[in-house]
Amino acid sequence: MERIMDNEITYPVAQGTQTFFEKAATAGLELRTGQVEMAMEICEAIMKTTPLAVEAEVGIGKSYAYLIPAVMKYRKDHRQIVIATSTIIDYKMSIVKDKIKEVAIPEMIIKLKQGAGRLIRCSDDKGIVSILDPRASNMYRMNILNALSEKNSVETIDELAEFWKRISNE
Repeated sequence: MERIMDNEITYPVAQGTQTFFEKAATAGLELRTGQVEMAMEICEAIMKTTPLAVEAEVGIGKSYAYLIPAVMKYRKDHRQIVIATSTIIDYKMSIVKDKIKEVAIPEMIIKLKQGAGRLIRCSDDKGIVSILDPRASNMYRMNILNALSEKNSVETIDELAEFWKRISNE
């Protein structure tokens, strides 16, 4: 397997991080370029003992990108490591009155649309998105359903089975 980074890596934390991602890829885990790049930037910051602020898009794999170098550093030095993470959601939740309506539901709708978009990518694709979330209660149900472009709603497992049978035959 070709090396993740072009330059020769001599810093032990970076070597361990690179090896982790290479082994994970050969074991069948998805290798995300942005995740590896972020991890290597974190390794460099650890090596130089400089602070690093990173902003990355949803789904890039931020957690592994910072945890793997941190674990490698701990294995090397056996010293505590401090990681501070924050999200816009945390901030929004701290300043709004109706946290569910103003933050949780809109964020849930974004994730729901992203999930549906990954499930159904072309006109021939078929799938079922199941919402098993207490925030989707009667109070917020219409907000959530109206956010989806095409929808059929069922209440029972029998209705779901019938719906699946119908769309599978189309």
